[in-house]
Amino acid sequence: MAPCCFPQLRKGLEQQVDFQEVLVFKGKDRLSALLPEDAFATVLDEGRFYHRDYRRYLLEFLVFGGYPRVALEDNEERKTKFLGEIVSTYVYRDVSSLFQLEDISKFNRLLTVLAAQTGSILNVSNIRNTVGITRQTTSRYISILESTFILSLLPPYFTNPNKEVTKSPKLYFLDNGIRNYPWGI
Repeated sequence: MAPCCFPQLRKGLEQQVDFQEVLVFKGKDRLSALLPEDAFATVLDEGRFYHRDYRRYLLEFLVFGGYPRVALEDNEERKTKFLGEIVSTYVYRDVSSLFQLEDISKFNRLLTVLAAQTGSILNVSNIRNTVGITRQTTSRYISILESTFILSLLPPYFTNPNKEVTKSPKLYFLDNGIRNYPWGI
């Protein structure tokens, strides 16, 4: 299920953008230009992340994500509404109909459970027990979420290649807004 096999998923869906692009879209070109290439550099200047404008926009970006329609909205209530529309149409409706999911409520529950485990090592057994689906269905649903650009699995890194193959990956959502929405941002 390679992402390129499902171009219809991207049709009409706005691609999420990074933090620097959100600043540009919001008309904050000066802040965007001051954003350092290496955010962890020890050089002190007025463009550092502790600066109050960066802090405000960065916190907003971390909560609501980078979809342009959401990022450009200033009202938090409307941001949540727009994010809800993206999640309900793209994730809940389009993905479920395209992949002919057997039980949409279990898929939605899985998404909520995975959202709570972002950055954690993927434990399919615990997840399947929590959601109440088989291991095969859990793996299929995770594969669907990965191929539709909702989440990504980061493989472990070990100097021993045999360990790399046997250890579990970590799970990350590609957009914080999609990750936060099931938890009622």
